[in-house]
Amino acid sequence: MNKNVNLSFFYRIGFLGLGLMGSGIVSNLLKMGHVVTVWNRTVEKCDLFIQEGARLGRTPAEVVSMCDITFSCVSDPKAARDVSTKETGTHLNRECLYVCSQARLTGS
Repeated sequence: MNKNVNLSFFYRIGFLGLGLMGSGIVSNLLKMGHVVTVWNRTVEKCDLFIQEGARLGRTPAEVVSMCDITFSCVSDPKAARDVSTKETGTHLNRECLYVCSQARLTGS
């Protein structure tokens, strides 16, 4: 970690989705010293990051409630809807910021 980094400016970061893109991003965030809470539909994908210091969120909504900012990096529109709708019991409020998506949300 860079010794010149001022950790007082770091946010509690949530990350939903640990596929190829999400895994790389989370790994880099942890290396930089950020506090990262992770969630993935396949919970076993969280294990490596937990060992590296990440926290585990049991649901997307729990991740959002524990973090200052939450990113989602999921595989397709259905997965995006699944983590963001009330029907799944994991409704995310406007605090959740979707910045990474591998497919358009308007698709089917």
